[in-house]
Amino acid sequence: MIKVFTSLRVYTEVKDSHKRKNRFCITCGNIATTEALYDVGEGVELIEKYCDTCAKQLK
Repeated sequence: MIKVFTSLRVYTEVKDSHKRKNRFCITCGNIATTEALYDVGEGVELIEKYCDTCAKQLK
C-alpha cells in the first residue's frame, strides 16, 4: 500500500455517553490532537491520529 499524504486536520473527539474512549497517537502513544489524511488510491482515504509533536514531523 502506498500512502500519499494529503492534509492535516484537528482531531475532535465526539463526546458520546456510550463511547468515552480517548484516541492515541500512533507514533508515541500520547493523546491524539491531529488527524493526518492519506490517499491510498481508488478513492480510499486513510486517517491516522497523531499528537501535535508527532504531527509537526509529517509536514
